[in-house]
Order: sequence, then C-alpha cells, then structure tokens
Amino acid sequence: MILFRVLLYFSSFFVIWYCSGIIIRSVENLAQRLKISPFAMSFFVLGILTSIPEFSIGINSIINNTPDIFVGNLLGASLIIFIFIIPLLAVFGEG
Repeated sequence: MILFRVLLYFSSFFVIWYCSGIIIRSVENLAQRLKISPFAMSFFVLGILTSIPEFSIGINSIINNTPDIFVGNLLGASLIIFIFIIPLLAVFGEG
C-alpha cells in the first residue's frame, strides 16, 4: 500500500512537471502571436488561473449561506502572501 502511494506521488509530480512545461510553451506561443511580452502574458494568465480557486470557494460559500468561509479564505491568503511569500522572495532574491 505504501509503495503504491509513493509511486502515485512521484507519478503525479512528473505529470504536473510535464504539463507545466506545456502550459509555459503555450503561453509563450500565444504571446508571440499577440505580439506582447511573454512576461505580461504569463502575468495575466497566472493571475487568472490562481484566482479560480478563490472564486469557486466564494461562490460555494455564498450558495451554502456561509460567507464567513469566503472571508476567512481571503484573509488567510493575504496573510500568507504578506507574512511568508514576500519575505522569502526578499531573502532569496537578495533584497
């Protein structure tokens, strides 16, 4: 059972790694077709794709009449970004 889970973990990692390469190439091709910077294109695509889970949590919490889950999700995500991610980028990005 443990061997199956380890195999599943590593195969999932490989699939995510491979598919992320496909997405990156697709975004670069789309940016070239639209004649804009690949950075700008990836910035907008990444922004939209990473916001989809928050939107789905918000919609589901409002439908289920539990808007406090939506507020908790937004506050928690903001705290993680400001307390954890930005300082790590500053430390590893040398300022």
